[in-house]
Amino acid sequence: MTNKDNQNEAVAKCTQRIDALGTYAPAGKMTVHGATVTEAQATAVYQACLDTRKQLTSLRGQVTAALAARKAADAAMTVFDVGLEAWVETTFGPTSQAAIDFGYARKPVAKPTTAVKAAAAQKAKATRKVRGVLGPKQRKELTAEAPVAPPAATPPAAK
Repeated sequence: MTNKDNQNEAVAKCTQRIDALGTYAPAGKMTVHGATVTEAQATAVYQACLDTRKQLTSLRGQVTAALAARKAADAAMTVFDVGLEAWVETTFGPTSQAAIDFGYARKPVAKPTTAVKAAAAQKAKATRKVRGVLGPKQRKELTAEAPVAPPAATPPAAK
């Protein structure tokens, strides 16, 4: 069942209950869940359900329109932003304070320190040792050292 089916069923149920209350509710009061209510109070419960569904349907249309407007505004902003960035970079320079204020300045990439490089090399060496990974030179040495077996002499054929 889709949401639309549920929506239609709820509207049909509320409308049916309102009609039946108008026909069968006693002129005085009735007891529902231990509370005494009038026909108007009971009808108001179902009418509120109908009213809120109608309001929500209207708001969904507004939300759809607002989302479409936001998408169009975002697309226009993205196109404009490219041009503005070019203007800022050519007018003030790509690393200027103005570029930083606009949020366009390219942040310099932090160069790793020698201590970080040494630690990385040590970790890489340990990983290779644990995993048994060899470089191309080590693999070449392994294949070059493999002994080549001389061809086996065939025994003379027996007569």
